[in-house]
Amino acid sequence: MALWMGVYRAFIMPHTSADEFILRIVGIIAVFILTNLGYSSNLSGRNLNVETGGLWLGDNCSGLGIIGIFIILTLLLPASPLRKQIHLLAGISGIILLNTIRMVVLAIMSLKSRWVFDINHTLIFNAIVYTFVLVIILMQVKSRAN
Repeated sequence: MALWMGVYRAFIMPHTSADEFILRIVGIIAVFILTNLGYSSNLSGRNLNVETGGLWLGDNCSGLGIIGIFIILTLLLPASPLRKQIHLLAGISGIILLNTIRMVVLAIMSLKSRWVFDINHTLIFNAIVYTFVLVIILMQVKSRAN
C-alpha cells in the first residue's frame, strides 16, 4: 500500500486532473445535500462553504489514494473479469458516496466545534473508510470461496 501511495503522490497526482474532477463532483453533491438540509452553502474553487464555516478540499480529500488501493486489491484477487468489474464499480461508487457524506458531515461539524471536526477528520472518518474497503475486499474473498 505504501508503494501505491508513493507512486500516486509522485507521478499521478501532480500530472493529472483526476483529483480536481472527483473533488468537483463531491463538492457539487455536498452543496446539493447541505442546501436540502437547510444550510446555506456553496462551492468556490476548492472551498466548501456552509454558513459561517466550511472546509477546504485538499488533494487527499478526493479519495483517489484509497480508490487506488481498492483497485489493486480487487485486481489481485482471483475472480472472473465480469465479477471484478462489478466489484470495482460497486466499491468505487461506495467510496465516493462515503466520501461525499464525509464532506457533508465535516462541513456541518465545522459550524459546531473545531475539536470535534479535527477528531472526525483525522481519525474517525479514516477508520470508517478503511473499514468499508476491508469489508468489501473480505466480501470478495468470501464470495470467491463459495
